[in-house]
Amino acid sequence: MTDAQTPATSPALPAAPENVGRGALVALAAVPAAIVLYAIVGGVFGGFFGLAALVVPPVAVWLYEKGAGAPLSRRGWLPIIGITVVALVLGILAGFVGVAYASYTAVGGKELFGSAFWTTVRLQMSSPDALLPILLGLGFGAVALIGLLRRPRPGAVAPQEQAPQQQTPPPAPPQA
Repeated sequence: MTDAQTPATSPALPAAPENVGRGALVALAAVPAAIVLYAIVGGVFGGFFGLAALVVPPVAVWLYEKGAGAPLSRRGWLPIIGITVVALVLGILAGFVGVAYASYTAVGGKELFGSAFWTTVRLQMSSPDALLPILLGLGFGAVALIGLLRRPRPGAVAPQEQAPQQQTPPPAPPQA
């Protein structure tokens, strides 16, 4: 008689724990990416650079999840919110620099990043038309971030749906 060994089934391994610090460190790459994106969009499209805010939170969350090794959970919300806010604010400033660069070089400005250039940036930011890209950038960024924070996460316990209640037929009348 031979002893046949049956392979032991191992229980499912739990997912790796979320490394918030490493995720936040990798997500910091979203800040320079946002600055470059806003500056390019500002230089090409002018005052519509606020629309770039729709891209910044998803990129930050994606980078966070790659660095953390797990999906974004409530533990990672605070770093992601902070990184996204910093990226949006610095991106909006870079958008104004991009718009000023396009305006400055269109009129023949040669000394890039000189005093005349920074005067153009200041004029762009103090213009009454500057409020729209700022509000678009902050608003779209907030909407995108809230949408990402409220998305269902894999492995999260979903609220239990109540089982449909079965209707019991009314009792039969007594027979005499």
